[in-house]
Amino acid sequence: QDAKRGKIFTKLIKELTVAARMGGSDLDSNPRLRTAVAAAKAQSMPKDNIERAIKKGAGEMDGVSYEEILYEGYGPHNVALIVEALTDNRNRTIASVRHAFSKGGGNLGSSNSVQYMFERIGMIRVAKSEIEEDVLTEIILEAGAEDIQSDQADEFRVVTSTSDFDEVRAQLEESNVPMLSAEIIWNPQNRVEIDEPQKAQQVIKLIDMLEDDDDVQSVHSNFDITDEVLAEMLGIPKQGKPVKPQPAKKPKASSTPKPINKQRIPTASPEPREPIAGRKERVRVEPHLTEKKENTPAYGSYTKPKSAADERNTPNNQTSSTKKESVNLRQAVIYQTILERKYS
Repeated sequence: QDAKRGKIFTKLIKELTVAARMGGSDLDSNPRLRTAVAAAKAQSMPKDNIERAIKKGAGEMDGVSYEEILYEGYGPHNVALIVEALTDNRNRTIASVRHAFSKGGGNLGSSNSVQYMFERIGMIRVAKSEIEEDVLTEIILEAGAEDIQSDQADEFRVVTSTSDFDEVRAQLEESNVPMLSAEIIWNPQNRVEIDEPQKAQQVIKLIDMLEDDDDVQSVHSNFDITDEVLAEMLGIPKQGKPVKPQPAKKPKASSTPKPINKQRIPTASPEPREPIAGRKERVRVEPHLTEKKENTPAYGSYTKPKSAADERNTPNNQTSSTKKESVNLRQAVIYQTILERKYS
């Protein structure tokens, strides 16, 4: 806070010195000096510092001689900038301003490269809590003010021409109307709207770099930030439309089928069918149920398993008697064939 206040005091002292050097130390005959003194008092500058700066500017005390320089250029995203400086070393100031433009993504232009986009006007700011709008309007219109702007949340802005600026401010002082600030500024005729937070931060960064220079008195630009971007940069959440409360929904029936109980349900046996009169009922007897297989052991009887010797003696599951019969039959067939061939 002390470093920031010291920079503000340095700039105010320069303005007091230049105003006194150009128009003299008499406040009544020097409008610019009156404006500088009012700005210094608004920043709570001690009275001794104000008087010392005025005396240095008027030549009553030894001091540094300052000169006014106006720089023009373009910042990021084609934003026009006007830089007002008071310096005792022109080379130092131009090098510092050019470095700030280059580092901030801008370009330092020549004389009148962007000045035609601005107009010189007087701007007086008055707090809304100090006076009513109707009363303020009546006072400033009598003094020759051009317009009053009330779109700000907590202050009125009185717009005047450069020729009527001192008269309007004097009228407010006579009416005991406290002023937040009263100065002549460069007002842009057209503004460049910045609709992205990142772009706005780039422009603001360049302006901050220029204003940090002790030789720079003020920086004027033609850029404007939308309310949505400003709220996003400040971390203010967006205010959407209020959501109407909806009634609680009834739970829907499940679309998945319930598992089927596969337990078999016992059913009653069908009743026997009555025979039809005059027709005999056929009864089918299955052969395998009536035929009795040979060598089939009775239920519950014991059958001795065959040994390994029995298996060798009866290959291919044939008995010895069956084998002998087949051999004899083959021999008989052969013998019969020989006889037929002999006696034929």
